[in-house]
Amino acid sequence: MKKTILRILVIVWVACLPDTRNLQAQSLEFANLGQLWNYAEGHSAVAKTAEAQSNLARLQSAAAVANTFNLRGAATLTLTDNYALPVNFLPAEIFGGPAGTFRQVQFGQQFVNVLGVQPQLDIVAPSTWARVSSAKTSAELTAVTNSLNRRSQFENIATAFYNYKSAMAQTEFALQNLAAADSIVTIVQNRYTAGIARQQDLNNALVNRTNLADFVQQLETKSKTSLLTIKALIGMKEGDVLTAEPVNMGAINRNPQGLASSNLLQRQAALQAKLQRSELLSARLNFMPTLSVVASFNWQQNSNESMFNSAEWIKSRYVGLKLSVPLPTETKLWSQAEEYRINLRMREISADQTRLQESIQNQQLDLDIERARQALASSKQIGDLKYENYVRSKANYQEGILSLDQLLTAFTDVLNARLSQYANQWNLELQMTRLALNGIDN
Repeated sequence: MKKTILRILVIVWVACLPDTRNLQAQSLEFANLGQLWNYAEGHSAVAKTAEAQSNLARLQSAAAVANTFNLRGAATLTLTDNYALPVNFLPAEIFGGPAGTFRQVQFGQQFVNVLGVQPQLDIVAPSTWARVSSAKTSAELTAVTNSLNRRSQFENIATAFYNYKSAMAQTEFALQNLAAADSIVTIVQNRYTAGIARQQDLNNALVNRTNLADFVQQLETKSKTSLLTIKALIGMKEGDVLTAEPVNMGAINRNPQGLASSNLLQRQAALQAKLQRSELLSARLNFMPTLSVVASFNWQQNSNESMFNSAEWIKSRYVGLKLSVPLPTETKLWSQAEEYRINLRMREISADQTRLQESIQNQQLDLDIERARQALASSKQIGDLKYENYVRSKANYQEGILSLDQLLTAFTDVLNARLSQYANQWNLELQMTRLALNGIDN
């Protein structure tokens, strides 16, 4: 018996444990930007918000269509207990009494139950009809706004992605140059041992090597920071693991194809103006008459016995037409229409400005791509020349015809030039990605 009770307690305890299947950390290893975008489409806050806004827009559109007839009304049930009926004085002659006297009489019944249903259906409602167009325009505006937010999110992910790629490429190159820094330290150490180099030279070589090692750590921190940024942008949780495949160090020098031609901002501004125009029309149509079908269905039960009994329910019904015309004195309608008119004017001005602004942004993106391409070509050429200088400086130093300071300067120059080249490579890739995103959902 005790064992059975113990088993039952264990089963109950296990059943009450929280479900940790969905709480387990997820992991994602990405090799390209598309994998990050795909993950963000299903997990990021931007994607989830866009889905909710789209559902809301569809609901509002359906509600606007349903409200064109605006069927409404109320059902009421009234239970009345007239526990003290009013007293009326009637001439006693009516009841056979002496003339000039009065008799107290109570009229009515103590318990009165009334059930009523009063529906109303608008059959001509111009203002309500105009709101259908407003709802459809609002849905279009939501779709365009979601596209803009999606593009902005993708650009942010791409920026963090290429920052990570750039940091990793620079880290790999810096690690390769640690070997070169070590070789300089070895050369100076040998010359110092042979008595042909100063202690200051050895110290400077060691400082050069230490600075490079510290720079490598900075780059590693930068790459980790970029990964954290990517995690936040694509919607990964704190305990999730994000890793990347090794960086491809191949050349990226691609020529841009096509020109920027985005019009999402213009479409958004135009739809905002269109929505305001629909709202203004609806506000003005509020002054038009509304024709409705009205009806009333009532059931009444009277009794002096109890609140609920078997007495008959008496029916009463009517159907009719109702014409409602707002009075010109309703200042709220006038002020609302005027407010919409002013807002429409501001939206139209904003739409004109947005058209110019987006055109400038497209041209600026084209210039950014061209500048990135030129910067990559220049940095590659400078890197090759700086590397040649470094090789010659190292040989000259070993021959004793060049100072250590000049050698370290050449070493630093080639390092900075190559790091700049890798940064420009990934910057060009970023600008190309921005160009690809520029035409998304146009």
